[in-house]
Amino acid sequence: ALLAQRAETDAAHVEVARALSAAAAAQSQSQSQPQQQQQLPPRSPGESSHAAHAAARRVASAESEAQRLRGENGDLRAELDALDPAFFDEVMDMKRAYHEQTGVLEQYEGLLRRYAAQLGVPFTPAAALNHTS
Repeated sequence: ALLAQRAETDAAHVEVARALSAAAAAQSQSQSQPQQQQQLPPRSPGESSHAAHAAARRVASAESEAQRLRGENGDLRAELDALDPAFFDEVMDMKRAYHEQTGVLEQYEGLLRRYAAQLGVPFTPAAALNHTS
């Protein structure tokens, strides 16, 4: 769960960086292109002001989101740092044991299927019962 949250946080950081980059590019484009302004029909002061305000709002929103995500990322890092390496070793051991037991279960279910067929008795594996409930 922590790793999933961290991945979401990292993805959000990328989105914020893209928004900041786009807003900065739009703002610098509007300030540093006198030649293109000569070729385009002149904008009214209200239009350029509106575009600048919209860009400023996007930047402020992106900065706010980036700050929120930095705080969340710090919290997640603190949580992750609180876990010692032995915890992760134990999780990996449990995962390995689970996969081994799944193999044993499949072998037993195969035997039970075969015995049930020999006896003419219906057999439904536990996994199939869990999926139908």
